[in-house]
Amino acid sequence: MKSSDLAGKWKIEREVRETSGRLQSRMQGVGNFLLLEPDELIYQEQLWHETKGNQLLFATKFYRYLFKENSIEVYFH
Repeated sequence: MKSSDLAGKWKIEREVRETSGRLQSRMQGVGNFLLLEPDELIYQEQLWHETKGNQLLFATKFYRYLFKENSIEVYFH
C-alpha cells in the first residue's frame, strides 16, 4: 500500500457494541488524509458520537502515518 492510496476524504460510520452484541453508541463523520511527504500522511478524524442516552458529542483526532518499505507506522499527533 502507498500513501496515495489513502489520500483524500473518507466517510466514517462506526458502532460500539457490548460483547453480547447490544448497541452502545454510534459515530459518524469524516476522515481526511493529507499528504505531507511521499511517504507521510496526517489523518484528521471528525466524528459525531451519539451515546446510549442519545447525547451528541463531537470529537476530533489526529494521527500521523509513516509508510515504510513493508509496514505502516501510526502515531497520535
